[in-house]
Amino acid sequence: MIPKTLTIGFLVLGFSTIQASAQEYYGAIGLSYQNNDGENTIGNPAVDAPNNEPLDFGQTQIDLTFGARFNNGYYGQLDLSYMETDVLSIADDTLHDGTTIALRGGRNFDRYRLGVFLGYIDATIDNTIGDNKVYRTFGGIEGRYDISPKLWATGELGGIGGPKGNHGSFRGDDGIHSGSYVIAGIGYQLNDKLSFEGSLGYADGTTDDDPTYVKMAGIGVNYTFNNPAITAYARLNFTDYYQAVEDEGMSNNTLKLGISYKFGAKGTSNKPLRPLAPIVDWLGYTGGHLE
Repeated sequence: MIPKTLTIGFLVLGFSTIQASAQEYYGAIGLSYQNNDGENTIGNPAVDAPNNEPLDFGQTQIDLTFGARFNNGYYGQLDLSYMETDVLSIADDTLHDGTTIALRGGRNFDRYRLGVFLGYIDATIDNTIGDNKVYRTFGGIEGRYDISPKLWATGELGGIGGPKGNHGSFRGDDGIHSGSYVIAGIGYQLNDKLSFEGSLGYADGTTDDDPTYVKMAGIGVNYTFNNPAITAYARLNFTDYYQAVEDEGMSNNTLKLGISYKFGAKGTSNKPLRPLAPIVDWLGYTGGHLE
């Protein structure tokens, strides 16, 4: 379950921001495409992919961000995203679509930022018996520390709720739930156009009462055009999934290409919040293939 301290944190942040009027409003819209290259590593969990045969499919995602900065460095931000997979390229056992809504708030200081987040996921997963609706809540704390003007570190510590869903007797157990995760990242600004980032992550939870583990590593590059409102990016992620009781595992390597357009003010002091954990992707593999 999501810790009660998160609710208290949002109340404190809400009370603080009520005391101050918004100084700046900002937002962004983004479009991205991700190619997934999945492979069985232990057992044969992917129904339509023999052992060690790649399971390839793509997914398109739209992201919207709206935020406001207040006095004394406080900020609030709403993240909305919708993704849909290219299900025509494969048959059963995969994620079809997913919608994520997240509310984020916190405070910027001179060299660091502290914040909390709370979100909701509505996803559709095909796990051989048909399209199943899966609902999850998630929440946690996040932060950033500027090591130098060009080098920074980020962190995200969260929890995943559930299970909730529906499909006959299906209760939403398929797909990781009732767990926690941590992601640590680092970034480097080479110049006014190029920046690089890297991250490591770990999650543990439950799927069908079976302990489930996720490990991931990622690297990325961002390029800002002459118009600083437009940014293109590429991200490469390597993720391993393992379900203990059934002793099944899969890996998934993804390449994500995207572009975003920022409008309004410069966001959180021109240091944008990093994307939250890709829980929808985790649901697709743990609920579709490892179920």
